[in-house]
Amino acid sequence: MDFGDEDYEGNILQVLKKIITRDSKNLNEIKAYLVKKYAVPFEIETKTKRAGDIIKFIKEKEYVMLNDNLGSGSFGKTVLLQDLSIEELFVAKKYEPDFSSDNDKREFYKSFVQEIKIMHKLFHKNLVRIFNFYLYPDLFTGYILMEYIDGKSIDEYLAEEFCPWDFDVADKIFIQLLDAFNFLEQNGILHRDIREKNILVDKNGIVKIIDFGLGKIMQPIEKSNDSKDGIINRYNMAKFPNEFQNGKYTYQTDMFCIAELLERIISENNLNDFKYFNILEKMTKPNAKDRYKSFQEIIDLINKKQFELLKIAEVDKIIYQEFSSAVCIKLNYYSEVRKFENNIDKIIKKIEKVIEENSLETFIQFNEKLISVFVLSGYGYNSKENIPCEVVINFYKWFIGLSTEYQRLVIDNLILKLSKIKIKEEEDNLPF
Repeated sequence: MDFGDEDYEGNILQVLKKIITRDSKNLNEIKAYLVKKYAVPFEIETKTKRAGDIIKFIKEKEYVMLNDNLGSGSFGKTVLLQDLSIEELFVAKKYEPDFSSDNDKREFYKSFVQEIKIMHKLFHKNLVRIFNFYLYPDLFTGYILMEYIDGKSIDEYLAEEFCPWDFDVADKIFIQLLDAFNFLEQNGILHRDIREKNILVDKNGIVKIIDFGLGKIMQPIEKSNDSKDGIINRYNMAKFPNEFQNGKYTYQTDMFCIAELLERIISENNLNDFKYFNILEKMTKPNAKDRYKSFQEIIDLINKKQFELLKIAEVDKIIYQEFSSAVCIKLNYYSEVRKFENNIDKIIKKIEKVIEENSLETFIQFNEKLISVFVLSGYGYNSKENIPCEVVINFYKWFIGLSTEYQRLVIDNLILKLSKIKIKEEEDNLPF
């Protein structure tokens, strides 16, 4: 580059003026020239980023609005957008509360940000996914870009999609709801806004739970002092849990609200083939102490009953009982919160590896490897007597021959047995 050294030597301002008048786009090259010629004290910028640097994506992404009002309410509205670059649909939720008071706007804006925090923690097939968010705190507003669900609300779906040859459609939806809310409970999250429009069912019959605007990450306290207690949703409910009277809301309240919602929809549509009326009845007991203690308890109850109803030959029962008893007997205790492997494909591969590693043995050489097929948390085990390889091989051959549905029931029942083993309490380390 030639900036006219002879004419402007020693006069930095004149050089800068001349640079500005020229159409030069290489800023780093200009800076390098000034550093070399005039020892101007600045560093040359580089595009290489290092740990701790702030990364900004300044290129704007454009979307086409396909529907400018998917839904609206006192807290804002949702629209349907399309990303043309990947040809994908998204729902954009705009938080725009209908409040005049800045204090109210500020308080409920915090609730909106809380929804983002909650949804970012979650990844489950029955919970709507969040892809991005854009916040405008000075204006007490913002946007969430979410998964688009091509479906209907649960009441519309059960009213319109029910047909004689699909009599168990309500059963399938109930099982999915239990799985989703059990996941929420295990992650310490309450929904608190259970109503028809917040439970969608897509065209493949997959349940999707949306709208965590009133959701809350539970804290280990006895009584809630949450400011949202007064606005807990009571929309269209035919009966209420006793805890509504004192503003208390727990997982068992979510449980009540789900069951109450299903009871109404089933009754309105005469879905008399529903298999779990007795479970709904206990879920909607007015007093929380009379309900199930957790969603996991309900799931375990259903799995146990279904397993007992399986038509299994006597020889197959022996195969299962020998294997499950052998694994459970070897497991002495858990050293932390119980966590189990639920993925059937992973379980099969792990069992295959155990069998392969012991192919020349009569007994499994390392009990912990077999236990770890199913148990993911820390545990203590008995190493005195090893499990016969034949017991493991017989179970494996029998298990892989089952249908996926039966495999699921077998694993759920085995995990139920494993979950009855105690968790060892930590020693308090007191000197005496």
